[in-house]
Amino acid sequence: MGSFSSQDVQLTKSRGFIIFPDGYEEIFLGIYFILIPYITGLLFVFLYVSNVQTEIFKELAKAQDSFIMLWIVGYEIDAIILLLLIFWSFLTSEDDTNKKGKRRQFVRP
Repeated sequence: MGSFSSQDVQLTKSRGFIIFPDGYEEIFLGIYFILIPYITGLLFVFLYVSNVQTEIFKELAKAQDSFIMLWIVGYEIDAIILLLLIFWSFLTSEDDTNKKGKRRQFVRP
């Protein structure tokens, strides 16, 4: 019981992190699924690839499939960040032994 993988995920606790208005959860989840990776890809291409030069960025944006390209790049970056957050949450999670005041011993594999 107290393991990291058996914890319940409750979206009501994360109201400060992601905004889901009551009754419109599915719509906003779809909007977030499209916009968050696109904005992340847009920022990455503008800041890293084009080195904040608007002329280069405009040329990249003129490409026929620029929306799909930016979305895919942003999706991959968001996936890496999410996996790192999940791993960090796993490392810092408290199980039943920590709640009783016992410390976990670090063991090298």
